[in-house]
Amino acid sequence: MIVTMMDIAKKAQVSRQTVSDVLNDKWKEKRISEETRRRIQATAQQLNYRRNNIARSLVMKKTNILGLLIPCVTHSFWPQLARSVEETARENGYHILLCHMDDDCQREVEKINLLLEYRVAGLIVSPAHDRQDVNIYIQLLNDRMNFVLVDKCLNGIECNFVGTDDRAGAYEAVTHLINLGHRHIAHIRGPQSASTAKGRLQGYRQALADNNVAFDPSLVEENGFQREDGYKAAEKFLKLDKKPTAIFAVTDMAAIGAMQALKERGLKVPEDMAVVGFADIEAASIVDPPLTTVRELVMEMGRTAVQIILKEIEGKEREEREDTQKIILKPTLVVRKSCGANLRR
Repeated sequence: MIVTMMDIAKKAQVSRQTVSDVLNDKWKEKRISEETRRRIQATAQQLNYRRNNIARSLVMKKTNILGLLIPCVTHSFWPQLARSVEETARENGYHILLCHMDDDCQREVEKINLLLEYRVAGLIVSPAHDRQDVNIYIQLLNDRMNFVLVDKCLNGIECNFVGTDDRAGAYEAVTHLINLGHRHIAHIRGPQSASTAKGRLQGYRQALADNNVAFDPSLVEENGFQREDGYKAAEKFLKLDKKPTAIFAVTDMAAIGAMQALKERGLKVPEDMAVVGFADIEAASIVDPPLTTVRELVMEMGRTAVQIILKEIEGKEREEREDTQKIILKPTLVVRKSCGANLRR
């Protein structure tokens, strides 16, 4: 049975308004006595009263809740981001509602609408890579909803964004492989619709061009971001007449999948084939051999996204218009054993 303020008022023998003033910490300005305050609080505790924040938000037309929508909860990139978002929000008096959409466009729209029903003050979203339209985000802009996209941006939407310089990170990784003597470098790319995959492919191709290495389309496999995608791509590379000597994968998970496929076929990493990933997830440093990868500033990405949202909320409360912010974080190459930096070619 749900306990209401009226139940507390009846038991404490005071008015409902007095209960409301005490529970909302307005008892001093309403000149409610210390004895009455204690009696009301003790009664509320005795009856196991819990505040109905949803009802309160409907009255006040605002909440201290932010919605976070991410594609995956198992890939350790996303738990790190969620942790950063939650910690930064909590430090500023906000809470997080987390939704997982399995990188599915339809579920993404459903979850956004669900979070809006809960009257969240803002949204932090990493959009699905299979998105065919941006109507939901156009609607958010028209409704002046506070939101920021993280990791992946969307064409046709001028909104707040925090992400990684994917092109620069890929360029540095592939240049590193070229400097190690590799000239036949394969690339496991993500879906063409994902901005992250596009940027990393651009960096891969630019590094080849700047170092006079011919681009070979047979060395690019569009599979996906996950381990099974990397596994399947490596299988295809091994069937080529001229096999690559190195693989640059769009994510660490894809790189780890490729390493698994190579090992199962009796090949050694990096002696037979070097492998480099992108993200620097926790598993990257503990696989065998440890994975060379491009480190993304995931914690900073989460903190920055929350800061942008809170600035928008505060600006609108003061009726101040804020310019759209686009923050691009610079990644760094982390050299470990999987690239063969300790071997001579």
